Amino acid sequence: LKGSGDAAAGLGPGPLELVSRKPRAYLQRRFLSQAECRQIVNMTLRQQDGAVFHKKVRAPLIVDDDRWNADEKAFLQDMENRIAALTGGAPHEDEAALVGTLTPPGCEESISGHLGLHVDTNAAHWRYCTAIVYLSSVPSGG
Repeated sequence: LKGSGDAAAGLGPGPLELVSRKPRAYLQRRFLSQAECRQIVNMTLRQQDGAVFHKKVRAPLIVDDDRWNADEKAFLQDMENRIAALTGGAPHEDEAALVGTLTPPGCEESISGHLGLHVDTNAAHWRYCTAIVYLSSVPSGG
């Protein structure tokens, strides 16, 4: 899944594109708007002691976390529902939380240009899919 596209410009998510048959992999462009990508980054950073970090940040984005306001909880629930609509599996108690992942910045950046949201559906032996939402793009070859 690819965010940081033109969903906010009214184009909406693109069609599912088959990238690989084995292992099965699909790409959906414009899954999230740029504003939604920024919101996930900001929510992930709020779980850190400031925006400065030197190791990869992996922060669970649990819908019912007390740190989120009502709009943020609704946003995370909507995100889970949108991913469930693509995967065919509704969120449930055994589901792993959404996880915001931020890569440490380079020398001249405030945060890395490569950010992601990682969702293992059923992070156990019966897992049937993983959804990865890239929140930013990197230069070619980056």
